[in-house]
Amino acid sequence: MANPWGIACARSGNIENALTAGCMSRFNQSEESCRCAARKTIEIESAPLPELLSYTDNADMITALEKYPDYLGVLGAKSPSDMTKERVEKQDEFQAVFQRHYTRFEKECL
Repeated sequence: MANPWGIACARSGNIENALTAGCMSRFNQSEESCRCAARKTIEIESAPLPELLSYTDNADMITALEKYPDYLGVLGAKSPSDMTKERVEKQDEFQAVFQRHYTRFEKECL
């Protein structure tokens, strides 16, 4: 389910609040725990991946696809020929960031 507050934060460029909102919606956890993970992800991960995560975590796939189609694999491909090795690598990179973000949340912030 889309989180309007999280989408608004992501679209306004407030990545920390958007990641916090996405986490709170997904896990029904405290703002403090989710903000901890958001801050760590922003600090550790390379741009533009935290921003992309802020869109996908808040179910704003329209903006995610507009801004970062190369990181979304088949979803961002317009034809089969778009699925290049580079695009697959970027999709894998994004999936790894997603996994690390929620591992951080569970192991370091709960």
